[in-house]
Parts: sequence; structure tokens; C-alpha cells
Amino acid sequence: MATKILFQEKQKFTQWWLWLLLLWPLAYVLYAQFAAISQPTGNTSGNLSLSIIMPSEYWIILVVTLVIAFLFLVVRMETTIDSEKIMVKHLFLVKKEFRWEEITTAEIINYGFVGYGIRISLKHGTVYNVKGKHGLFITLQDGRKRLIGTQRPEELRSVVKEMRRPTDLG
Repeated sequence: MATKILFQEKQKFTQWWLWLLLLWPLAYVLYAQFAAISQPTGNTSGNLSLSIIMPSEYWIILVVTLVIAFLFLVVRMETTIDSEKIMVKHLFLVKKEFRWEEITTAEIINYGFVGYGIRISLKHGTVYNVKGKHGLFITLQDGRKRLIGTQRPEELRSVVKEMRRPTDLG
């Protein structure tokens, strides 16, 4: 029987400044190529000179920038919480599940800035983050720590509060 999803969030890299930094090399290469094309070559035949073909370092910059931009465009982080577990999918290969029984503490925190992507932090353990400064901080029974970034901290706080509520009142 499938368990009911209590919380689901999909996040992407949408920070304008990140895209500006990422696309700056592409703009530079295109500008340099346009400037080379618009320069007179002394060739009166009307044919373009081979001297305007992009140098190899421009091709490298162009290809690397486009590949990285594509990755940033398609990569996302997905967090799903149900009554049995917390599941995080990040990038193409990472899928982690944390069962509620193995979690000793769970709280929503404002962590400031710890970087983007999957990181190791001395304070927060393994961090899964795409943007923002709020996250679900969990400690597992074996002492490992995990931080899962969120853009909806209040909604997540109420789900965590519900899941951490004592079920045995006797």
C-alpha cells in the first residue's frame, strides 16, 4: 500500500546572479567572435577569411559553458516526505532515504549560507541545497547529520511537527 505524501518540493537553480556568472564567458566568446567578423580582412573577394574562425580556447570556453549551463538548467532537487521516510533526490545519481525511526532530531533551521549542491559541513554534516537559507536539519541515530534545503520552511515545519508528535500517550 502506498503511503500518503505529506510534503513534496522541487527546487531548481533560478538565482539570476548565478546565471549571470555562468553565461558571462559565453557572452565574452560571442562578443569576441563578432568583433573578429566585423574587422576588415583586406580580402576583396567577399569571402570570409579563415582567420575569423574561433581559436581553440574559445571553442573550449564555449563548450564548457554550454555544458555547465545545460546541467544547471536540468538539475533539480526533490524532497518528498511521507509517514515512513524523508527522501531527497539531487542531481542525476543521488537518492537518499531517511526513515523516521532512524531520525532522533528533526528541526527547521536558518543556516545562512553553506553553498549550493551537495556539500560536507562540519556543523551540519551532509548538506543538500539548491538555494536559500532554510532547511530541515536531521540527526540520525548513528550520529550522522543531514541538512536538506527548502524554500517552504513553514509548511515543512508543520509536517515535521506532526511526524515528531508522540504517538504513545500512555
